Amino acid sequence: MGIAIAVILGVIAITAISAGFDYLGKRTKGASGELSKKMEDLENRIRLLESSAAVKEDEIRQLENKIEFMDRLLEDKTKQ
Repeated sequence: MGIAIAVILGVIAITAISAGFDYLGKRTKGASGELSKKMEDLENRIRLLESSAAVKEDEIRQLENKIEFMDRLLEDKTKQ
């Protein structure tokens, strides 16, 4: 009788342990799915920011060129 109870308790323990590990595995997979989605969102935001920064840098270069041109036009030629 004692052996039967030990076997039954062993089967219950093994089932409970495997169910616990199964739950933990599924929980981490769900969290990693959310994490990967957040990472993709961040990567997309970074790409947008980098492209926006590149456009702004081009605009700044164009403004600098226009300012240099205006300075040359407004330069006093009589001082030379």
